[in-house]
Amino acid sequence: MKDRQPTKVLANGAIRYGIYREDGTLDHYEYMKREDAPTVEGTPLNKANLLSDETAEKLWPNASARPEDPTVSQALAELRKGTTKVGDILMTARAKPSDAWLLCNGQSITKSSFPKLFGLLRAAASPAAWTDKTVTGIDKDTAGVCYVNSKWFAFASDLANYHRVHMYVSTDVTTWEHHTYVISEPFGGERAAMYYDAENDMYYIAVKHSTSSVTTLALSSDFHTLTQIGEIDLPAGTSYTRTVGNLRLYKRNNGQLCCEICSTSGTKSASTEAFLYVLNSSTQSWSNTDFDTDIAAIDYDSALDRFYYVKSKNLYFTEDLSASGEKTLVGTFSDMVTNFDNYFAAFINLSTNTVIVVFNKQNENWSMKYLYSTDRGVTWHEGAEALAGLSSGGGITTVAISSGFQYVNGLLIFTIGNSPSYICSVSDPADKVYKTSGKFTGALNADWLAIMPPTTENVSMCNYADAARPVPTIIPDSRSHAYIKALEE
Repeated sequence: MKDRQPTKVLANGAIRYGIYREDGTLDHYEYMKREDAPTVEGTPLNKANLLSDETAEKLWPNASARPEDPTVSQALAELRKGTTKVGDILMTARAKPSDAWLLCNGQSITKSSFPKLFGLLRAAASPAAWTDKTVTGIDKDTAGVCYVNSKWFAFASDLANYHRVHMYVSTDVTTWEHHTYVISEPFGGERAAMYYDAENDMYYIAVKHSTSSVTTLALSSDFHTLTQIGEIDLPAGTSYTRTVGNLRLYKRNNGQLCCEICSTSGTKSASTEAFLYVLNSSTQSWSNTDFDTDIAAIDYDSALDRFYYVKSKNLYFTEDLSASGEKTLVGTFSDMVTNFDNYFAAFINLSTNTVIVVFNKQNENWSMKYLYSTDRGVTWHEGAEALAGLSSGGGITTVAISSGFQYVNGLLIFTIGNSPSYICSVSDPADKVYKTSGKFTGALNADWLAIMPPTTENVSMCNYADAARPVPTIIPDSRSHAYIKALEE
């Protein structure tokens, strides 16, 4: 509100008024002042008494949301909303104030029922429904799919010509554009990863070629030219064959292209083995960095230009990939996973500072448990519940690394078991893991839309971002309750 500021005022307080004729024209001016000798002056009607700046600031703490010149009517409308906002939490020994409040018991809410609160809550992975959508443009069932540069890519091999590459591109998941290429080496598209090099305007592709080998390719941004770079062959195991389970491509700050391969481990101590290969740009050949051995998981932090990795139930980082490079121990979970607790699979997501380890608890009949750290492995917490017990045949349930996994923007999706198998989804911080029947072999984008490799008829998809989200779980004591405001009143 603003006070009126007159200009034609005499020293004695008289204010100039205009005297007008019937036709609306000015006749003359008169100065007038009230001389009614009041017994009580009364409260002046001015800004300070109706809506002061201090009161307006309390009603609209956020200056950007405050009206430029708020009125009493607007202030009353704001008061009508109550002093609490959607998302505020109230702890009381009384009953909840109204139906606009929900009990903080971890219950899940949907976007349609509580849209504003839904947007405020931390997104949480859940056993959301997978649905099938009809696709166009795909004439071969694909096996490798990935998301990069705001586009979905799917790959398929050709049984009639093993040197022909089929690539399909989509921006909406359902409509795909078909591209074909011929390369010198046989092509297999079971698992794929891509990296878009904005500086050179080019795509790099890594595709699982056979059980333990990976083909790498370079693709022009207009999709016209596909060039083969080289092959990567995993080292042979002592008494087993390593199987490519997951692929990642990225560049170091020095411009060095890296290919990270996660494979199944033939040893009982861990379910995963991670290998890091770097590309020699002059020879276009890949070499294993061999900066350490028996690595279970690895991730790269471009801000610090260092690699973090899990080995023997410890987390390390290194800035020097050479064998002589210094390795720094960050933390350990060995006191939570004993020498008898094996088959552990580790997942690192440096973008959210989270590390997740899934393992089998020997003294609990080999039930599958999980640990997580939200400070890059310095401190660890054990998950609240077991993911699985022994299979129906009495076998130990492990992480199905051969199916692949995705850890994007704080959401991890992986598969456990073989028959039956379950898709596990967990969001950071990793305080809850959800399961749904099935096997995940697809891709995930930063908006948490997951898809399976599309077929000639449809594509199976699940939007984890729209899945139900849990309200906080707060139990003050046995005589009181905590409520969260879910609706405006």
